[in-house]
Amino acid sequence: MSITPLTVAGYLKSIKGKYLATHPDVPGSIAPLTAARRWAQETGTEGYQASRAGRAS
Repeated sequence: MSITPLTVAGYLKSIKGKYLATHPDVPGSIAPLTAARRWAQETGTEGYQASRAGRAS
């Protein structure tokens, strides 16, 4: 038995599953990233924008 670390793709797949479970009208072909973005918008979650040192934002 091996244990693998959860990757970004794994997190997105998990979010997609939860999004589809709460939104039965959404087609199952929705991209995981799209599902994650929609869920973030619905819940009012703000995205994080990284800034590099030395660059004006």
